[in-house]
Amino acid sequence: MRVSDYEGIKALKYSDNSFHKDFLDVLNEVISLKEKYNFRVKLYLHPYERMLLHEYKITVPYLNQLIEAHIDIDDSAGRSIDKLYECKIGVSFSTIIADRWEYDLKGLIYYTENYKEFICPQYMGKYRNCIYTSVHELEEKIVGLLNIKSNADE
Repeated sequence: MRVSDYEGIKALKYSDNSFHKDFLDVLNEVISLKEKYNFRVKLYLHPYERMLLHEYKITVPYLNQLIEAHIDIDDSAGRSIDKLYECKIGVSFSTIIADRWEYDLKGLIYYTENYKEFICPQYMGKYRNCIYTSVHELEEKIVGLLNIKSNADE
């Protein structure tokens, strides 16, 4: 969530919350999938994270994890929406995924009860199949979207 206590953000005062923990679970799964299926991953900072970096020199608390996993990071100035076509699949907690869908681009969005104020699966129509509710389901959906064959299929 967005706060303007920049010293508190630097000190990770706000990182002990369910949204941040969900993000880290998904990030860890994406790192595992990257290693398992040998695909490239690029993380696009949220506009708020970009602002924190460029205006206050605050880096994301998971930066070292990205570096260790050899994940590309787009921390450039500018709008995330201008980069929609750069990846095959977008995996997000953010509504930018709806922008990808608008252009028939693949995108998955995380949903649990924590996110019911932002997402209403019952009203998502054909995009309901673009929701993932667990890291296991995320793997299934990515494998399906990329048409990856498992060793059992060979």
